Amino acid sequence: VVPGRYYGTPKELWGFRSTPGRGKPAAIARAFLVANARLLGVEGVRSHLRLRKVLESLGAHHVIFQQHHRTLRIHRAYVTVHMDRRRQVYLAKNRATPRQFLPARAKFRVTATGARRRAIRNLKASRRTDRVLGVERMWFPIETRLRPAYRVRVQRAAPREEWIVYVDGTTGKILSKYDNLARATGRARVFDP
Repeated sequence: VVPGRYYGTPKELWGFRSTPGRGKPAAIARAFLVANARLLGVEGVRSHLRLRKVLESLGAHHVIFQQHHRTLRIHRAYVTVHMDRRRQVYLAKNRATPRQFLPARAKFRVTATGARRRAIRNLKASRRTDRVLGVERMWFPIETRLRPAYRVRVQRAAPREEWIVYVDGTTGKILSKYDNLARATGRARVFDP
């Protein structure tokens, strides 16, 4: 068990193998969460975990659940269950927010248009080649507190950038921002037979 940082719940469970499961990976993962809800600290939020996707690799299935609260997605709040091809669970990761840390309601005082303007202004993005690709209302975790927030995606053509900006839905403050495109400089050789 690897302890989490803020909630007193485990961040990871590993070093075990469950008995082989039957059925689809998502159903096996849900059964695993039911059986281990107390250990993982997801007792009061299991119904808030929505299946996001099932990834298959050469040797495993990876089931990803995203946590929602009051119909809004919680940024980086997910639970994953990993199982081998025999459907034996061998790893679970938990980034879910426990029930006692969930706010009663979201207090959005900033509109989506206001969040969009603040994100663009913060990036100094006034060029005609800048485009807002999307604005999403969500929860943004700051230690043990969830803040109502907007996730704003801004694309730039020159230089090529795609910014993700999180704007506080109550105060309009920028909570976080980063360029989502990876870049590197340097020299390399490419072999093309």
